[in-house]
Amino acid sequence: MKRPVHYRSGSLWPPMAVLVLALGTTHAPPTFAADTDDMAFGDAMVSYERNHWREAYDALSALADRGHPEAARIALQMWRYGPTLYGSGFGAAPMQRQRWVHAAACTSCLMAARHVP
Repeated sequence: MKRPVHYRSGSLWPPMAVLVLALGTTHAPPTFAADTDDMAFGDAMVSYERNHWREAYDALSALADRGHPEAARIALQMWRYGPTLYGSGFGAAPMQRQRWVHAAACTSCLMAARHVP
């Protein structure tokens, strides 16, 4: 038969353990959101590969607005080269494009965002 464990009154162990467990569960990495965005990105790319440009752009721009780097890069590309490559233009506000540039974090995207066709 095991004897019960007694903690000294000055010990920090029980309260500290509860604090560590509580912080560990409240500050867990946002894997669900990232997984959901990655799945949505995959669906958007299927639309893109099937030449469903409007559907792909709508999905990619929504992901870009949430900070998805690859979606931001492709949405900027579609915005910039829309009439030439896709046969229609895609709208995006200047501030929206600027957020996409930061999400994509690439210099070629910065140039594309500044150029107005």
